[in-house]
Amino acid sequence: MPFGPGLEDLLARTLAPLVARQVPVRSLTPGPLEGVARVRWADGTVLLARSLQPGALVGLSRALLRGGRVLATQVDRVDDAADAHAPGSLQTPGVVVVLQPQSRRAGPVRLLVLGLDQPD
Repeated sequence: MPFGPGLEDLLARTLAPLVARQVPVRSLTPGPLEGVARVRWADGTVLLARSLQPGALVGLSRALLRGGRVLATQVDRVDDAADAHAPGSLQTPGVVVVLQPQSRRAGPVRLLVLGLDQPD
């Protein structure tokens, strides 16, 4: 799903302070569509995202349930169609956030951010 530049800018601007301030993710809950999660940060920010790695949302959920910290460590914009179709990359351009569970077992997880959501 291609994004308009306005939405990509908004998502990148929303995520940048979460990375800079190291705001932890508080929970992952099912989103409105299959394969989409609501990612809730400690400051009340809620975003809809899907994993770029099969099964990675389950690992993040386990880390959170065990009381581990999950931090956003990087925000990327994949704008160039050549980059978007590189092996192991996104299939479409967009905004990607890298979440890192603070445990030895789990590696970083890349999520394609689909949009904003409202806190409950």
